[in-house]
Amino acid sequence: MKILVTGATGFVGRNLLLDLLAKPEVAEVISVVRNPEKLRAQLAQEGFGEIPEKLSIVTAEAPEWKFEPLHPSHVIHTAGLISAPTRAVYDRINVHGTRRLLEQLPDVPTLILSSQAATGPTPANRSARHEDDPPAPCTWYGESKLEMERQIREHFPERSICILRPPMVLGPRDSATLPLFRLAQSPVRIKPGFTPKSFSWIAVADLVNAIEQVFRVGIKSETYFVAAPPEISDRELIQTAGQVLHRNGILIPIPLPVLQAVAAVIGTFPYLAEKIPNLTPDRVGDLLADRWVVDASAFAQDFSWKATQTLTPTLQETAAWYQQQQRL
Repeated sequence: MKILVTGATGFVGRNLLLDLLAKPEVAEVISVVRNPEKLRAQLAQEGFGEIPEKLSIVTAEAPEWKFEPLHPSHVIHTAGLISAPTRAVYDRINVHGTRRLLEQLPDVPTLILSSQAATGPTPANRSARHEDDPPAPCTWYGESKLEMERQIREHFPERSICILRPPMVLGPRDSATLPLFRLAQSPVRIKPGFTPKSFSWIAVADLVNAIEQVFRVGIKSETYFVAAPPEISDRELIQTAGQVLHRNGILIPIPLPVLQAVAAVIGTFPYLAEKIPNLTPDRVGDLLADRWVVDASAFAQDFSWKATQTLTPTLQETAAWYQQQQRL
């Protein structure tokens, strides 16, 4: 297989790239990135003394994706914008950028990473959201992902394109969960809102395996949730992070209006918005809902797949990576 990957310097893309490079059945990996030097530095951190022979690095970025014909056998599109000041900026990268990429690579089996945010939280009085439930995104980010999905199906109806919607993704090489561990180090820990919040989640190793399983089984032009059972609570997530770090603390709920005010401040500083993307004025909208649980049984059945990672080992591995990078 000759696989083209976008977003290889991001969280999921980076883990995916490392796994693909270790797969003997993958003859070549084409990494299309905005910053090749960043990718080379990341590979050096992973112990590569030089660029692997089977890796080709191409410089291009959304929304133009200008590159010479590459002729991959498969495409995995993980690149996307998770924090932006306006809906238009999200659309420029997530919607128009995805369309342009597909136009550049006609008739190639493609997997596109979307997000649970495209559908919004679990509908009221339901235990889990299903793929056929009416979507109700509550952020610009989610709206852009939903519009991306809509345009893919409208403009490329005959293409073999599988869309995966993961929920919260946890694991090493992520920056977005660093605040969770720093919070867990503190004797006083805050959580959004007074009511318990429940989430679906998936370890990045399981998500990478799910992506690869799509190509092992064969592309199905469908849209799927992909997640690990069972659901977890915000309290469980914070307390488990504390246990991993061998720290004790008191959990204190914070009124949601206070968090919205903090998000407004963060939104005025691009540096902070980049470092804490889940607490920007747009993304803080996700915190208003108490249930973000999905039913991922359709993907598990259609692709004979199941998650194998559990929460504590996943957070242990994540914390160890942060500590190795001297970030924790």
